[in-house]
Amino acid sequence: RASRPIRIWPALGAIVLAAFAWVSFAMFRRMTRLSRAVSKIASGNFDAVIDETHVDETGTLAKQVAGMRDAVRRRVEDLDKELGTLQTRVDVLRSNEAKYRSLIENSHDIIFSTDLDHNLTYISPQIERLGLSSENLEGEPMEGMIFSDDRPAFLEAFEGLILKGRESMLQLRVIDGDGEVRWLEQFPKLLMGGSGSVIGVTGILRDVTDRRQVDEELSNAKEKLEELVQERTKELDHVSDNLEKEKIERSETEKQLMNSWSILDNVLEFMPFCVALMDEKRRVFRVNKAILELGGYESKDEVVGKHCTE
Repeated sequence: RASRPIRIWPALGAIVLAAFAWVSFAMFRRMTRLSRAVSKIASGNFDAVIDETHVDETGTLAKQVAGMRDAVRRRVEDLDKELGTLQTRVDVLRSNEAKYRSLIENSHDIIFSTDLDHNLTYISPQIERLGLSSENLEGEPMEGMIFSDDRPAFLEAFEGLILKGRESMLQLRVIDGDGEVRWLEQFPKLLMGGSGSVIGVTGILRDVTDRRQVDEELSNAKEKLEELVQERTKELDHVSDNLEKEKIERSETEKQLMNSWSILDNVLEFMPFCVALMDEKRRVFRVNKAILELGGYESKDEVVGKHCTE
């Protein structure tokens, strides 16, 4: 009887070992399932089933994994939406870029941009109209293409724009591919980066050589016209002076004639014989007193203006 309890211990040990083995196997199976679920989640399958019903450590771990799965799913969904929005923006930007590029390539003006050290970062293909290559110019200082005498003005305007934001139109000379001088108008503006800081200068160059030639021809013609006007004015002043002198001389002559006629009129009036003066049409325009008495006229108006035969 004293040895009976001693025989129970092996049986109890076997039961404990069996229970431990069963628990270990169950936990291993749960961990295996959980590991497979984690692998599916990692591969992007957020519908993987996770058993969260157990109250032991595996259940707690499963709940944590499930929470992480749901959080990752929401984040992925948010990222998908953001990517969709970004893709839409990229498509719009590409479309706008194509439009702007088309406008630039079909524009008559030359589009350019530089960095803060005056180096050309872009110049549109229109520069080839001047016999210059955009590939050779890009990456080089912009002042290199400008006529040497105009470089100081260009650099002064560039620094004024960068440091003070002072925009100004500038006319510069460029030597084209044929060695001829071409006049370009420059309209620069500050080039801003994404952070709002100044990263360079952009603007347009416009060929105004023909316009300057026309302006010079008009200026020369204006100068010649002004010279002709001055000469003509001098001539007119001389003529005016002569006319004024002639007017004065005629006035003096008229006065002398009037005086002479007054004297003659007095002489004729008191002549004892009849005197009548007629014009080329033989109409009487002057008679003396003797005719009035001879003809019995009361006034000279009865005779003056009549034909001599009346």
